[in-house]
Amino acid sequence: MRRTALQTFFRGALVAAIPFGFGVAQATTPACTTTMIVTPMGDDGGAPPMPVNGAYSTADCNRICGGYGYWCEPAAADAGLPGDVACHISRCAGAMCGRLTDGVQDPAAAHDCGAHGARAQDVVARHFETAAALEAASVLSFRRLARELAAHGAPPRLVARALASARDEVRHARIVGQIAEEHGGRRRGLARTMLPLRALDDVAVENAVEGCVRETFGALVASWQALAAPTASLRATMRAVGRDEQRHAELAWDIARWAEPRLSPAARRRLARARRAAVAALERELAVETPEPLVRAAGLPTRAVAQKLFAEARRHVWAA
Repeated sequence: MRRTALQTFFRGALVAAIPFGFGVAQATTPACTTTMIVTPMGDDGGAPPMPVNGAYSTADCNRICGGYGYWCEPAAADAGLPGDVACHISRCAGAMCGRLTDGVQDPAAAHDCGAHGARAQDVVARHFETAAALEAASVLSFRRLARELAAHGAPPRLVARALASARDEVRHARIVGQIAEEHGGRRRGLARTMLPLRALDDVAVENAVEGCVRETFGALVASWQALAAPTASLRATMRAVGRDEQRHAELAWDIARWAEPRLSPAARRRLARARRAAVAALERELAVETPEPLVRAAGLPTRAVAQKLFAEARRHVWAA
């Protein structure tokens, strides 16, 4: 998708979602973890990934479940067919912005949100803690992306934009960490791990999943918070974060236009499958209701609004 079309989409999607959100009652019984049962498929008709000693590798779990942040295991006998996989993801944090990369743990997966019976203040504090940690993880993702783009001969402008995105995420981690502290949470430092470089097809697949799908949707969520957050200061913060995240989404689509024509036919088919799987996985995740304290205190979209935003993205971005 071209940058101007993406910018038009962001404006239109928020307008389309507004009638569904403001003044709508919010359910108060969230679920900490979403589980989906998946039948694994091999690349180009080959054998699907298999568990070793009852466990799947991180790379195989990412491929089976359609994104990063999942942990998976063979499905129970009464939950699916033989060979099916149970993919689990935490939805406690509601932190949609940020870009994960292979080898970096999803901060949401490390938290037991305790939303059932937890004090509203604790739920909000954990949300902003995890959101700040996700922004910090995105610093590693963009720094790695810049190195990989340079190694694969990408235009210098793309490399520079990836580095600028890493600097944005440093700022986001600091700002959101401050908000977490204001709500009684903790702020975490930035990791400085040097992640290994990967083949271009792996970089392109990750960009499709984390950039073109998840970060594009995350930019929508941040932009919604800029409208719905309860205080002027939080709305201003999310407005700035949302603008940055929209630029990061634009970068993802620009990288896709540069990288995907350079892939083999088999790699392009793998990428298309991964993007479709990421869209389907995100849709399943959005079936979970957002905790009411996060709607009130953080301006997160309700389930109805999130699903409307998703529908707009699927119609105008992912189906394009």
